Amino acid sequence: MLRACSRSVANGSLRSALQRCYSAAVQAETEAEKNIAAKIQAGLNAQSISVADTSGGCGAMYSIQVVSEEFKGMSIVKQHQLVTKLLKEQIAEWHGFQLVTKAP
Repeated sequence: MLRACSRSVANGSLRSALQRCYSAAVQAETEAEKNIAAKIQAGLNAQSISVADTSGGCGAMYSIQVVSEEFKGMSIVKQHQLVTKLLKEQIAEWHGFQLVTKAP
């Protein structure tokens, strides 16, 4: 990622390079996955978010990974509580989900 950021800066687009390089790296393909990632990003300002529908596309189960500075010094339980609070409405509609959180 750093190499890509350096190329963007070298090409003269500093503002857009900074926006891309310092925003969260989000891995989400479907609209539902993108919506989940956006909710997490809005509440945590995460460095990395990965959301994958593990139910074969029906939206019943998700695998979510979040890396955020806000998790520093928090127990895993507190980290998970923070994320589940952000996704409370969505979680009520799911069959289940897997959540992995960590500080950078």
